[in-house]
Amino acid sequence: MAGVDVGAHSTSTPGDCVHDKPLSSRESKSSISRDDDRVRRMSIVEETGEKRINMAYLSVVSSHAVNGVAEIHSGLLLTSLFKEFYELSPGKFQNKTNGITPRRWLVLCNPSLSHLITEKIGDEWPTKLHQLERLKEFVDDKGLLAR
Repeated sequence: MAGVDVGAHSTSTPGDCVHDKPLSSRESKSSISRDDDRVRRMSIVEETGEKRINMAYLSVVSSHAVNGVAEIHSGLLLTSLFKEFYELSPGKFQNKTNGITPRRWLVLCNPSLSHLITEKIGDEWPTKLHQLERLKEFVDDKGLLAR
């Protein structure tokens, strides 16, 4: 990666920082490098005002993969925040939802309620969300609701 010196005017260009699949040809990569406005917009060093490091851009160019935490977040990365980086290296951007599902959370945090749900609708609900629809059958069951 090209050097970044906040005291001087040294800039890493997007073409210098691609770790993933390069563009389809060297000519395409060169044409992006010659687009001064694009290079300025994608620069790791802020090009106007006080010289600062854009840490988000630094993380994108220095990572082998970029992931949104949910599909909606990944979409925002591709269409706005890192759009030009995505255009340069689309294979780097991924969507892998991480975290815990509400069903799994319920199983872990409230075993008594989980057992009650399993007793009424079976044991597939923690992995098959649509199974919880079956709980509607018991909405007026006062005995169940009292438990």
